[in-house]
Amino acid sequence: AVEVFPTPLVNVGGDQFICLGDSILLNGTLSWSGGYGSDYPEEATYTWNPSEYINGTTATIFASPVETEVITVTVSHEQCETSDEIRIDVFEALDMELTADTLYMCLGDTLNISATVSRSSAFFNWEPAEWVERPMPSNILVSPTMSLLYKARAELGGCIIEDSVFVNVRPTPVADISVEPSVICLGDPVTFESDPTT
Repeated sequence: AVEVFPTPLVNVGGDQFICLGDSILLNGTLSWSGGYGSDYPEEATYTWNPSEYINGTTATIFASPVETEVITVTVSHEQCETSDEIRIDVFEALDMELTADTLYMCLGDTLNISATVSRSSAFFNWEPAEWVERPMPSNILVSPTMSLLYKARAELGGCIIEDSVFVNVRPTPVADISVEPSVICLGDPVTFESDPTT
């Protein structure tokens, strides 16, 4: 007698991208030919390649490639097998440095905040958006009316880095100057007194 087994069918999904040093969860979704769908009672064997980037031999695994790689999963049952593959693009991690951790300004002034990122093509976002002008994506001019924390976020190819700077807004000092005496003769001394207030 000839025993006919259904062929396992696997789908690992569309291509993905990660940042260098990260891991990605991959899932080989299994189905069966011959009208069984996903209900065939027997189990299949999973083989992932290249194995040096893979943690596990089951349908769901974590992959940590260190460079762009095509990963293949082969599913076998009895004498039948099938394969699928997925491309994982690996992008270099980002570095970012802001002007300082804390900056000081007087109320009513404008302050420049700049960010230096290892990849100039990274997409920038600053929060909050209030009191912000954007002459360049990585440089902003701010004129807040209160002290607050500005957050910078850079993203490129799945790699994300965030940093922040606290802007301390101080009230503008007002000087009240008095003169004693208020009327003098030429050559007489005069005393100035200042009483700064904030």
